[in-house]
Amino acid sequence: MVVIGIPEMGRELFRRYMKSKYVQSVLRCGGKVRWIPLENLDKAVAMALECDGLLMPGGPDIAPELYGHEATEKCGKPNELRDRGEWAVLEAFLPTGKPVLGICGGYQMLGEELSDPLGVEQGGTLRGMGLLPIKTVFTKEKTRTRVSGTFGTVGGVLAALSRQPFE
Repeated sequence: MVVIGIPEMGRELFRRYMKSKYVQSVLRCGGKVRWIPLENLDKAVAMALECDGLLMPGGPDIAPELYGHEATEKCGKPNELRDRGEWAVLEAFLPTGKPVLGICGGYQMLGEELSDPLGVEQGGTLRGMGLLPIKTVFTKEKTRTRVSGTFGTVGGVLAALSRQPFE
C-alpha cells in the first residue's frame, strides 16, 4: 500500500475539513495517509522519508522572514511551525526522487518565485524553492478555481491514480 505523508495542518475547523478531504482522496486511490507532526524537525524529516510520496497542502501566509522580508499590515498571520517544518521536510524529501504534490500555497512554494507587484498581500518578490519552472503573480482580485477531471495513465508509485477522478 502506498503511504502518502502530509504535514500536520492544524486543528481549526477549516483545517479539519480539508484534512478529511485529503484523507478521502488518498484512500479512494488505495493509499494510506501518514500525518507528519512538525514540532520536532528531525522526527518530521525521518517520518517523511519513510513515505512513498508527499502532499503539501496550502495554508496561511508564509512567514516573510523566510524570504528576507518584514511583515506588513496586509500579511495574514503565518504559521511559523508549518513554514519551517514544511520547508525542512521538502528539502530532505526531494533528493529521494519520490513524488510531491503541492496544492495552492504548497504548489506555489515549489516554484521559482512569488511576486506581488500591486502590494495585494506583502508586496515585492519572494523566492520559492526553484523546483518547478513557475512564477506566481498575485493580482488585485484573488481567483480560486475548483477543478475536476480524471488522471491519465500514471506510472510508478502513483500508478493507482491511473484513470481515477479528482476534484
